[in-house]
Amino acid sequence: MGRYTIPLRVRTEVGDRCNGTCERIVDGKRCNRPAAEIHHKVNKSSGGRKGEAKKQIEHIENYEARCQLCHHTIVLDGRRYHGHQVDKL
Repeated sequence: MGRYTIPLRVRTEVGDRCNGTCERIVDGKRCNRPAAEIHHKVNKSSGGRKGEAKKQIEHIENYEARCQLCHHTIVLDGRRYHGHQVDKL
């Protein structure tokens, strides 16, 4: 299976929403470091390929802007975030 590219429309919406900062919440506070990537909270490998599941996976709220440090933390925690997907902002 090929890599999924997040559409420009979604990248733009996420970038506008986050004001260029990381959206990860750590200890009840937003990270706010400069955002570098877009992360799927739930990705297609989790069953989001067809029908209603696909709509939920592709919904703008399924995407978060992340700084490199927060994204790196997600990638290293494979038990919680198996099959991560990122795209540059």
